[in-house]
Amino acid sequence: MKRDCPKLKKQADEKRDDLSKSANVAQNDSSDSSDGDMLSVSTNQFVDAWILDSGCSYHITPNREWFTSYRSGNFGFIYLGDDRCCNIVGVGDVRIKTYDGTVRTLCDVRHIPDLKKNRISLGTLHKNGFIPKADEDRETIRSVKGALTVMKGKITAGNIYKLLGSTVVGGVYSVDSCDDNTKLWHMCLGHLSERGMTELHKRNLLHGVKSCKLNFCKFCVLEKQTKVSFMTGKHKTEGILDYVHSDVWGPTRESSLGGSLYYVTFTDDFSRKVWVYVLKQKSEVFAKFKLWKAEVENQISRKIKYLRSDNGTEYTDHSFRNFVRSMGFRGIFRCVRHHSKMVLQKG
Repeated sequence: MKRDCPKLKKQADEKRDDLSKSANVAQNDSSDSSDGDMLSVSTNQFVDAWILDSGCSYHITPNREWFTSYRSGNFGFIYLGDDRCCNIVGVGDVRIKTYDGTVRTLCDVRHIPDLKKNRISLGTLHKNGFIPKADEDRETIRSVKGALTVMKGKITAGNIYKLLGSTVVGGVYSVDSCDDNTKLWHMCLGHLSERGMTELHKRNLLHGVKSCKLNFCKFCVLEKQTKVSFMTGKHKTEGILDYVHSDVWGPTRESSLGGSLYYVTFTDDFSRKVWVYVLKQKSEVFAKFKLWKAEVENQISRKIKYLRSDNGTEYTDHSFRNFVRSMGFRGIFRCVRHHSKMVLQKG
């Protein structure tokens, strides 16, 4: 009867639609419950992990013991997503060990005790030249600078990018406000040694300094290091053109009136006479060398025996090397930017 009666058939279809809607609502409720469970669990997760956050203005952490350098004070406040206000009680540096084992330093990290999570600001990294890039697998985000990947983040179940790495805690002397005075005195006194500062401290000549313990100073390492003296050259010249040095300089910031951006020099080791030729492109070196060689050998009636230059492509080109061999003199190539071998050209 239901199959034949249009009225009963319509009532049956409406009842079926109502059952389908109720099933969908139940399914959606179940999905919301699952997300709620996930969110409630996330409050206890990531306690020691770092989250890569594009909506965070600064690197922030609630963990005071993670800082390798620290300055306490009133550094303002931040607003959270629910408009809650949290005070910034300190600023410092935190060391992290990234995915490849490299230890890097996060600078100007804000200490906010009221927070629960540690966040790395992708905006701050981007401002400093580290560009965030997502991989094709849609699971990894990288912060890169040129060809260097400084850190990686892996997506989690809650669509949150978690840093692949850990925090380096301990083993580093933490500084406070008095250490800032120590560092300031250290720089004002021309990067005086720790022993010298201790001697001045005993005489009460360093105001505001309680400890003369110094942190690592990269300027002291770079400027106070010594290097072994270079060995003197072993070649010996007895006449003009026995030994010739050549080098290319450029490009200049502004071109000459003729449009030249480079110049090449040919220096005779015996007489120290220098010939200079301007170039529009580095590829003109070979042509200028042949021109100079023909001119100087004709004037002096002597032949070149050795030509010394760097390993630049303008000298290592096949046509240049074949020409050197065909003329019967020897080409000597030194390492590019090797200062011990550039004394004559740069001196």
